[in-house]
Amino acid sequence: MILAAAFKARSGTLPSLLGSTSSCGQPVSLASEAWRRWLVTNVSALDASSSQICANLNESRGVLRLHGEDVHQFLNGITTNDPKLLQNGTKDVMYTALLNSQGRFMHDAFLYATGEPFGLLADVDKKHMPDLMRMLTRYKLRAKVTIEDVCGDYGVWARFNPSPDQQDCQRGWPQDPRLKELGQRAILPRGTDVGGTGQDGDPSGAYRRLRHSLGVAEGPSEIPPGSAVPLEYNLDGLNAISFSKGCYVGQELVARTHFQGMVRKRLMPFTVQDEAAGGVEAGMSMYADGSPRAAGKVVTTDGQAGMAIIRLEAAFGPKQRPLHVGQKAGPLISAHKPSWWPEQWGQEQ
Repeated sequence: MILAAAFKARSGTLPSLLGSTSSCGQPVSLASEAWRRWLVTNVSALDASSSQICANLNESRGVLRLHGEDVHQFLNGITTNDPKLLQNGTKDVMYTALLNSQGRFMHDAFLYATGEPFGLLADVDKKHMPDLMRMLTRYKLRAKVTIEDVCGDYGVWARFNPSPDQQDCQRGWPQDPRLKELGQRAILPRGTDVGGTGQDGDPSGAYRRLRHSLGVAEGPSEIPPGSAVPLEYNLDGLNAISFSKGCYVGQELVARTHFQGMVRKRLMPFTVQDEAAGGVEAGMSMYADGSPRAAGKVVTTDGQAGMAIIRLEAAFGPKQRPLHVGQKAGPLISAHKPSWWPEQWGQEQ
């Protein structure tokens, strides 16, 4: 990284062999402005005939720049993943979360290495970005870290195939660090030519539906801040948690739940069986036939599909019974176990 910055200062250009690259050819050890120029000129545009879709996520996601000589150590103490892997070039992007002291979810973020020795960019929930900035400022104390809103300079994009098993890798677009089925995700400078959005009239909606079909929630808008247990929202399977790094805020509950294997409910996709049924809304409870106890709760809905937190025993257990929404005789739903789930998930009950 230092050599890259020195070469840039001396000649204004960068040799092609300098620095490491991600699996999709994006450099992860270039000086910041060189990285920005590389993105503008090297991100491959979407071919008009491609089955892929480019979705601009700027309505729901914003970008922060965090920099300063303490930035990686600072984030290491308050996030669930290990940002030092960005600093040493092991990773170019990672998914992580911030918890409260009780181990409950507060915010998530995609952290991107830009090649700055002490800087990175964060893709975060736009609606809750002011709360996140206040939280980071509260934890910062005397750490040498600067936090900036750079939504005016950068945007968030996803590039994907609506069929999750048909994703491919295009130059300049890092793979989504959560699941390969989600395609690629990038922070790009404003004005970058992505070559159109593809053959879908609602690209951001198509991306949201893909996520929901895989049972992947995103941000405090879908993961209730202050109450959600990270493992119940599958963050352990989405590469958001390091179980080998040092201590961080909220670690005790996460580690105990993980190592004891005591996850009794998880987020999963569902479909409404009765096409004529209506009124399925977020927050509604689910009930198994013959049981007065709620089996789960709807988290999001999109037409006849959605995501819900459901007890694993009720969804996949040996005594599995039909599930209804809203009331014991409400619309019948079918819960689905995503193909990416580890084999042992669904057996913890």
